[in-house]
Amino acid sequence: MVKINLRKKIKERSIQAADFVRNNWKELLVLGGLITTAVFLSSKDSDDENSNDDNVDNLYNGEVREMKYSNKWFRNATDDELDLEREKVRERYVDGTIDIDEADKLYDTLHRFDAEMIDRANSKYEKENPDAKPRHREHGWYLSNDD
Repeated sequence: MVKINLRKKIKERSIQAADFVRNNWKELLVLGGLITTAVFLSSKDSDDENSNDDNVDNLYNGEVREMKYSNKWFRNATDDELDLEREKVRERYVDGTIDIDEADKLYDTLHRFDAEMIDRANSKYEKENPDAKPRHREHGWYLSNDD
C-alpha cells in the first residue's frame, strides 16, 4: 500500500515537472545559458584572483603548483615589474634542484614573459615610427648595400 502511494506521488510529480518544462521551456533555456555564462566567467576570473598574491618571491609552495602570473597580471604589470619577475623565474629555472614538471612550468612562464615583453616593445616601436617599412636589400633582409 505504501509503495502504491509512493508510486502515485512520483508519477504526479513527474507529470507536474513535465508540464512545467513544457510551459516554461524558453525561460529555462535562457536561465541555462545565463548559468553557463556565469560559470565560464567565474572560472576565468578565479584564475586571475588566485594569481594576484603579494608574496611573489615564493613562486611555489613546496610542490609543483600553478604559477602566480595570470593574464590579468601580465596586462597590468609595468615593464620594470616584468623584468624583475622574469629574472626571478629565470633564476628558479636554472636552479639545479627543480624537478621536470616544475621546469616545464617555469619554461612556459618564461616564454609568456618574453611574448609580453616583445609585444610591448613592438607596439612601442609602432607608435614611435608609424610609417616604418621593412628594409629588404638585394641579398637579404637588413643587409647594407656595400658588400
